[in-house]
Amino acid sequence: MSNPSLPDHPKKALRQQALDLRSQLPIEAISLDIRSHLSLWPLFKAAGQILFYHPFRNEVDLTPLVEQFPHKRWYLPTVVSKDHLEFFHYHPEHRLNHGKYGIQEPHTDSDRLSAIQPGDILLAPGLMFDRRGYRLGYGKGFFDKFLNAMAQAGHDLIRVGVAPGALVQPLLPADSWDIPMQYIATEVGILFAEGTQSP
Repeated sequence: MSNPSLPDHPKKALRQQALDLRSQLPIEAISLDIRSHLSLWPLFKAAGQILFYHPFRNEVDLTPLVEQFPHKRWYLPTVVSKDHLEFFHYHPEHRLNHGKYGIQEPHTDSDRLSAIQPGDILLAPGLMFDRRGYRLGYGKGFFDKFLNAMAQAGHDLIRVGVAPGALVQPLLPADSWDIPMQYIATEVGILFAEGTQSP
């Protein structure tokens, strides 16, 4: 379902195209497959802290992994200012807030993510990804700013984009400040950003 002409489209049109396509996909089945691949992935199994997201608008649902791997520390993002998000500890028993953009968020009185350890993983949502690992989001730039802050601080965070395979394209528009994912998790497996399957 790839379309080599995609980079010629404005991002707004790409976002709508991705939303329309995602609404037609069997997301529950895709989510189950992606969770299965992640649960067997050596880098995931070794990670002590996982930064992820609460599903929104038919995104891949990773939340069952929290109960499957209770020994890991799980963190969800909360928008704390107009252009800034931070991650807070999440447990299935925690009550979530209805955030500014309609996304479920942890309370800011939960434990804030204070340090990144080697091997920690970010599982990032996206409307589309390309084979290089570049991500098309909703346009607010929260994840981009967070990733740039991590890079400037020298934190070694393993970056994994999460999306159905139908939304992984050969090439997407990318800006100079965009930080690509190192891996992409789809229903066919965990892929290197170049599109090669990870060992």
